[in-house]
Amino acid sequence: MGLNLVVIFMNPKHIPDEFLVEYGPILHLGEGFNIKLKEETLFYRPGTYHIHEEQIRPTDSHWKDFWREVEDLGLWDWDREYQLCCWDGTGWKVKISYNEREIESMGQNHYPDTFLEFMESLEDLISRELKLDI
Repeated sequence: MGLNLVVIFMNPKHIPDEFLVEYGPILHLGEGFNIKLKEETLFYRPGTYHIHEEQIRPTDSHWKDFWREVEDLGLWDWDREYQLCCWDGTGWKVKISYNEREIESMGQNHYPDTFLEFMESLEDLISRELKLDI
């Protein structure tokens, strides 16, 4: 009887391959925020009119806590799209790739059940309070 062994190589620094979170009112483009990974640094831009991006380097401990929390929230099981009827209101997008897992989910005026908890985990990761209009 043979034994099959599966080995998954984990990222030792817990930094994702891709990380993008966008959130903001559809008709008021100056509000909201954008968080994007470039190399091993997160760039936080409050509002879409702001040219300045703040560089954030979460600690390894912050990343580990974040991955544990989003796993518990079921992030990887979110639907691809969440929509309500209107083309105004608030739009959002989450695109993350980490350890061979991927999520690309977006919506307008509608959210997964664990969206607010995800945003709280994101606030902990970047040590910033995010303004949400939900």
